[in-house]
Amino acid sequence: MPPTTFEDDDVDYEDETPFLKNDDDDVPRHKTSSLPMMQIAVLLSAWVAESVMDHSISPYLNELVRGLPIVGGDERKVGYYTGIIQSVHHAAEAATALYWNRLSDHVGRKPVLLTCLAGTIASILSFGLSRSFWALVISRGMHGALKGNIGVVTSVIAELTNETNIARGFSLLPMTWAFGYVIGPFIGGVFSRPQDRWPSVFSNPFWAEYPYFLPCLISAIYACVSFVMITKFFEETVEFHPGFSNSDPAREEPGDTPDPRRMDTQKPLPLRCLLTRPVLISVANYAMLAFLGMVPIALIAPHLVDIHRVWRTRLEPCIDWPLAVGVRVYEWNVSICGLPAGDRKLWPMGDIRHQH
Repeated sequence: MPPTTFEDDDVDYEDETPFLKNDDDDVPRHKTSSLPMMQIAVLLSAWVAESVMDHSISPYLNELVRGLPIVGGDERKVGYYTGIIQSVHHAAEAATALYWNRLSDHVGRKPVLLTCLAGTIASILSFGLSRSFWALVISRGMHGALKGNIGVVTSVIAELTNETNIARGFSLLPMTWAFGYVIGPFIGGVFSRPQDRWPSVFSNPFWAEYPYFLPCLISAIYACVSFVMITKFFEETVEFHPGFSNSDPAREEPGDTPDPRRMDTQKPLPLRCLLTRPVLISVANYAMLAFLGMVPIALIAPHLVDIHRVWRTRLEPCIDWPLAVGVRVYEWNVSICGLPAGDRKLWPMGDIRHQH
């Protein structure tokens, strides 16, 4: 299928045109633009909230599953049922992410950001109140299905930046996600089973009945703060000009007839037009990197179960967050070092984006 071309007055745009110029292109070098830090800071609050809620359950998830009736005291089943809970979460996220992004193209980024935040807040609170295996599965599945902000946030970053600062803008994403990955397990490890750690404060029978609700509540409170920040301070980045997409509003006259050619460019492209060779290669590389990133996490879980069985202590809720600190500090340093380096040094797939 030939690439889709959109003709403007003097410029032809193709769906395979790179967003960033090659270093050897014969074009003048532009001065690096400053980032709109206020908008990006508000946006990243939702990004960190997603990371905190996503990872706050990791320290106590094995212990929670171990106490479920479905396990029946057989610790060999803990990893199996834990894997089902997490797999449902990621499967629901993968199935709905594209639809959330497409919806944000039509209704705007801000409504989708707020809707997804509200949904994930409800799902994390539901997870803390769940006492059966299937209730946990439904809660995690709902969290994954409503986790559309992962894609929407990256779209907004692209809209808030240009070719001179896009690398610096995107480098903030892994850095802040790593920050949430450190804070989330810390919250889950320290504040789980509060009735055992602080019996004088959490003496109400509620905390004994729902020993993992407190870390879920703390994560939800942070997400509520992000919800308020986005409501008050975030400015919509999707502009709607019915019938005059990609045109100069100052040149529009009240009696002008909408140009069908320009109206077509306003509509989001169909998915088949985006499945070009560079996109498919980038997606395949990203999928492989995600797979390799999840392998260590999956291998840590059985070792934590062994530690708990051998030492018969409650080390498990407190041991996950130091591991997360070590891994994410490394990613943090990589992100910071990549700030001035440009997109080729910053991203493993940087060169792929320039191929045609």
